Amino acid sequence: IGDVEDFTSTFSRTQVKVQFRTDYYVGRSAYKSTIDFALHPGPDKYYLLQLIDDPIGKATRKLRVTQTNDPRLPPILVEEITETSSDFKITAQFAKRFHFMTFRYGVMESTGGLGIDADLLEDALNFKLDIFEFGRDKLPHFRVMAQWEFLSHFFLSAGIDDMLNSASRDWFLGVGVRFVDEDIKSVLPLAPSP
Repeated sequence: IGDVEDFTSTFSRTQVKVQFRTDYYVGRSAYKSTIDFALHPGPDKYYLLQLIDDPIGKATRKLRVTQTNDPRLPPILVEEITETSSDFKITAQFAKRFHFMTFRYGVMESTGGLGIDADLLEDALNFKLDIFEFGRDKLPHFRVMAQWEFLSHFFLSAGIDDMLNSASRDWFLGVGVRFVDEDIKSVLPLAPSP
């Protein structure tokens, strides 16, 4: 009975926050869409799952080494090939909050990553800093973003994406909606557990 009581009290405190956001990237003239599901078992931590439809897609790099007897080509030819696929990217992170600062780590856009959030004005104004894709270029992917909830549940976002790499740096503007969903929470006990 005590175990059931612990489970039900933890479950009843858990909140599921859902967020939909679409950003317009100025340099690429393209849209990036994100769906967030954040499971909050307490006020100071949460688990984040994101599904991202990125116009860039996922890039993979390969080295191809070719030996040839053709006198017009070098005897050993090394080529770096970058392939881009249109797969969805996934973020799965654990977040811990200390006062108005939140620290996140885990998988970010299908690579390892870290994040820091500053939540101000009773969480109506958020500043986010993400760093991921270590080793992709000389410098990792670094994104800075601000979100302002101008109306209950609705927010505007703006920021700079990949600001350390000048070749792929881009500005973006976005709009989104976020809310707490009680219906999703009612399905969670039916989900399979490991």
